[in-house]
Amino acid sequence: MSVFFGWPSLSVVLFFAAMMHVYGLGSISYGQSSKPDTVTTEPESAKQETAASSAISSGSRSVLARSLEAGLVVFCVLLTLLIFSVMSWAISLYKVLILRGVYRRSRHFLESFFGYASLNVVHEKLNDFSHSPIKDVFIDGYDELLKSVSLVSGGGSQDKLLTLTASMDNISRRLKKSKIAARKHLESWLLFLAISASAAPFIGLFGTVWGIMNSFEGIAASGSSSLSVVAPGISEALVATAFGLAAAIPALIGYNLSRHHIRHILGCADDFIADFSNIVERHLVTLPVTSGQREAMPAAKPLATMNEIKT
Repeated sequence: MSVFFGWPSLSVVLFFAAMMHVYGLGSISYGQSSKPDTVTTEPESAKQETAASSAISSGSRSVLARSLEAGLVVFCVLLTLLIFSVMSWAISLYKVLILRGVYRRSRHFLESFFGYASLNVVHEKLNDFSHSPIKDVFIDGYDELLKSVSLVSGGGSQDKLLTLTASMDNISRRLKKSKIAARKHLESWLLFLAISASAAPFIGLFGTVWGIMNSFEGIAASGSSSLSVVAPGISEALVATAFGLAAAIPALIGYNLSRHHIRHILGCADDFIADFSNIVERHLVTLPVTSGQREAMPAAKPLATMNEIKT
């Protein structure tokens, strides 16, 4: 019976001995030589286990949450890049959609312009066209044309060449000024996209460098250089670079697409200015000179008949 009951007792003793060894409770010295080894190795192993456990616990959280806890500088960098990214997406989508509509309206006005018999008819039908840069260029050019007609028709025959040259210069400057105003309006917010595309990656790189510096300081304080300790801090720092690219990429795409549409719109404006200048110049050359008279005289098509223009 004693042998029968001795096996369970032995198994219980062996079980508790194994548990004590696993949990570090079996470090009882059975001789004098084992005591120094236990004293020297125990703090180092505990330190490594603590560092590893903290790395594992930090890895269970999201990278963004850990990045926000990396410090005030990294937090400010991420917040700045988040604002840049949101505004870049919004401005890029807005500019691309608006500029595509402006280009369609400009093409429609340019194609319809040559379908009318005179400039007066085009001026009367302006309400039928939606707003576009070419429409604004026509309005400014037409207003300057009225002033030039009064100047040329009211001067003497000797001064016609001089007044004709001056009138064409005035109309050309007015058209260029209208084109410049339209270009400034079309290029609004492009400066922000350009700044975001060029500066956002460097802002993210600054946050990454700062986060890596903090990570190395933490590694030095923990006294462990294992991958489980180093990797979380590096991944937190690299989030800033990802944020920088997330802000720069849509800004760069939006900027290039906007510049593409603006070039097409301004190309349409240049074509219209050239055609409008040719029409006006032919009209002013054929305009009869009535010295001392301010009343306009008839002219050939496709120009406006001058008795329809109120000077």
